[in-house]
Amino acid sequence: MQRERSDSQRADTILGYPPGLKIGWQITKIEISRAGDMAYALYRYQMTMSTPNGAPTDDRGKDMAVWVKQSDGKWKMVADSFNSDVPLLSGTSK
Repeated sequence: MQRERSDSQRADTILGYPPGLKIGWQITKIEISRAGDMAYALYRYQMTMSTPNGAPTDDRGKDMAVWVKQSDGKWKMVADSFNSDVPLLSGTSK
């Protein structure tokens, strides 16, 4: 029997999110340029997602995003980078 997928499950698949993804951010610093047209934000994140066998796995780390103010006054993220604080599993190549 095939299960019906929810709209959020279909959206997760389309957007490439892993199954069971739950993520939270805490902003730790925001700096805005003197001109007021560019900013960067530093974050801490925690994330849980499902492994291929369905077991949950956790990650946490740091994130940095660069934002540029558009002509309509809205902010657009133009760069984003993160790194995990969780060590690699032993036996995993670097």
